[in-house]
Amino acid sequence: MKNVKYTVYALIYPTHLVPKNTYNYIAYIGISNRKLETSYGQAQFIEFYYEPKDIGILEHFFDMYLESEKEILKECGCKGDEEFTVELFPSKITKKNLSFWKSYLDEQYGVNDRISLRDFLDDYEIKYQIDHDRLYDYLPENIDDLDNESEYMSDSESELEEGEIRT
Repeated sequence: MKNVKYTVYALIYPTHLVPKNTYNYIAYIGISNRKLETSYGQAQFIEFYYEPKDIGILEHFFDMYLESEKEILKECGCKGDEEFTVELFPSKITKKNLSFWKSYLDEQYGVNDRISLRDFLDDYEIKYQIDHDRLYDYLPENIDDLDNESEYMSDSESELEEGEIRT
């Protein structure tokens, strides 16, 4: 199995707790086998994920996975007595998953504009590890420069001029 690029992890629940047609999986994630050693510990990357409906289980699943990985690294003594953490990031932000990652990165890391995105990528040493162009293009340059009414509006969501009709 030399050419395996990722490992899939799934949450399986009793049938009566899971929506139909999900094969008893409430969620699954594909984690790249590529792990980046960093000054804070280790960065790992999500290749894909699935949640039957937006029920909020993915974030909890990420937390469970990260705790498990951290325990494995502690048990093998990989970082000795050093304090470390394991972080999980998207490998690519696409149009399809933009909304999820925008919300997740904002809630978990305070990424809400291009300035904070650049700082985040530098701080976590992942600037060249994530395809983040879609998110970068979507975010405002500086959230503090936005007025309350136009917060997070894209060009297509901008306010209508008086008398203008949106088609």
